[in-house]
Amino acid sequence: MKKLSIIIVLVVGVLAALPIIGNQYVNSTMDDRISELQTHGIGIKNSTQNSSYLTSSKHYEFILNDSAKFIDFLNQYASSQIPPYVDSVIDGVVVGVDVEYSNIPFFSTVSVDIYPMNFSEKMMNSLKRKDIKFYDQLNTFLGSKGMNYHINYHLSSEQFDGYIKDIDQTFNLQDGTVLSVALNDTKFDGEGRLIAPQSSNLTLGNLKLNMTDKRNKFVFAVEDFQGSSKFASKATYNTDISAKNFKFVVDEKYDDIYFDMNDVKGKFSSDDQGDKTKVFGDTYFKDMTIKGSDLDLVMKEFKYELSLTQLDKELFAKLQTLVSQNRANMSYKTQQEIEKTAIDLLSKGLEFNIKNISVDSIIYNKNKDYKSVTFNALVNLKEDPDFAQKIQRKPMEALKNIDMSSELVLSKELYEEMSKNGADLSAYALIDGDKVTFKSLFKNGEFSVNGKPIR
Repeated sequence: MKKLSIIIVLVVGVLAALPIIGNQYVNSTMDDRISELQTHGIGIKNSTQNSSYLTSSKHYEFILNDSAKFIDFLNQYASSQIPPYVDSVIDGVVVGVDVEYSNIPFFSTVSVDIYPMNFSEKMMNSLKRKDIKFYDQLNTFLGSKGMNYHINYHLSSEQFDGYIKDIDQTFNLQDGTVLSVALNDTKFDGEGRLIAPQSSNLTLGNLKLNMTDKRNKFVFAVEDFQGSSKFASKATYNTDISAKNFKFVVDEKYDDIYFDMNDVKGKFSSDDQGDKTKVFGDTYFKDMTIKGSDLDLVMKEFKYELSLTQLDKELFAKLQTLVSQNRANMSYKTQQEIEKTAIDLLSKGLEFNIKNISVDSIIYNKNKDYKSVTFNALVNLKEDPDFAQKIQRKPMEALKNIDMSSELVLSKELYEEMSKNGADLSAYALIDGDKVTFKSLFKNGEFSVNGKPIR
């Protein structure tokens, strides 16, 4: 009994001392992550710490001292390069981070709030000179943690979940422009390092940007967006997206644009785990409306499904990097490298399969329903080490490397409308009831439609 009492006292004593000893696992992991950020252009402007018996909380103010170095760090994990002009926009940005965690060593969950406290000093001073009214409103918005990311991160499993604080903010500028931002019900979760997660899921209730002045109006809106991604590497991933509605409106004095899309779904994937790279895309929307000063187009039940396979892995990765670099910082040298790499890639051969592009209904200027269009095609480019030379010296010889078969099916209404507007395809058309079919074949440099050669 005496021994049991001693054991109980020791156990209770150790358990009581654990919160005092602190959660060294969480502390050391956080220190490692902060040290990594500091080596990539981020400094600590200020930090404070508060601890109770069971919990600890820390407040950091990080400042981006070297934006170029930080962007280079992010580009290691991104498939698209961040443009260099972003440097000047984010340089000197101050971000607040509030961290809270348990002092008991067995718990590894960290609660984090991340929020911008200030933009670059240069940017804010410029804004203050040009529009003190907007400057004051923006300062108030940032000071109230108006843009706040809350994350619960489990250090041991590297799983996370969180949300973005709802935003309902209106800014009134000195020139009469009104800018409003609304964001609701945004949640996310995933697994892996936050800088490069292995998987992530995002749901967004509503996003709406609205800017109006005396003559113009701009609106961008997204409703019920969902996105899910899994990453094995930068080049191997699966992404699914869906949205109830996308809307884009520009109402100007001399020109208007209205774009509205409903019930959107998409699947995109890439795989470079084998000898070759494969890319797949699949998109659907229930209906889309495009209106302009002299245009009114409605499309219903649009689908496309395509794949690009048999791609040389190294050359395709190189081409993606070059295109991304050129998009971020255009140069003649990079464009020349893109052209050479693209030709080298084509010389290795590939297969492009348009499994289906279709639309059930096309209504133009509220005039008539031209009904359905479907299209599919299979393009095979044969491997040829002399392809680059043929492109430069004998382009027609290079065409012999291509085998293609396709089928285009138009509604009779659309075919007749095209004929009225000067597109006489009657010599090649295969009319069967309310459908008009064009089956094309390209082989050995010769092209035919419905068995009739085109020279």
